[in-house]
Amino acid sequence: ITRTMAKRLSSITALFITILWGCTQPVKDFDFVRLDRDGYDTRDSIHFSVSIRDTSAQHAIYFSSRTDKDFPSPTIQAEAYITSPAGIRTLHYLEIPTDKLMKKNVVKSSEQNGVYDITWMWKDNFSAPQAGEWKVTLHILNRGKQESYIINGIHEIGINIEPNERKR
Repeated sequence: ITRTMAKRLSSITALFITILWGCTQPVKDFDFVRLDRDGYDTRDSIHFSVSIRDTSAQHAIYFSSRTDKDFPSPTIQAEAYITSPAGIRTLHYLEIPTDKLMKKNVVKSSEQNGVYDITWMWKDNFSAPQAGEWKVTLHILNRGKQESYIINGIHEIGINIEPNERKR
């Protein structure tokens, strides 16, 4: 094989691998934010972005939380502002479970090393009216000791939107 031919072959191989990699990338349907568990200022906002491509499918919307085992509340209370790709904004009140005793709509939970990981289904059978990037902004309403805006014990909060396979 000549040097020129070898270069062409390696370029074609690299291009082929790039195309295959691009075709196998999953749709981004999960986003999470890591917080300062030793002092998160609840006056700040938490921002998520999720992509919905199939408007004909029913979707399930999940929130997940990772909190200290001794988090002072059984839920993270929050206002969620959801903005569609067209800019339509709606407000929702959430109580994301943080305690293993909470069972309603909890689909997965685990406890280890002093933290709880919980995945909670917020909505089922959600039909997205528009495809594209949806923005979610959370404002945590919990307060710290003596009504402080600083709250301790929240490690992560996440959102997951996935097609509901049963409803297709």
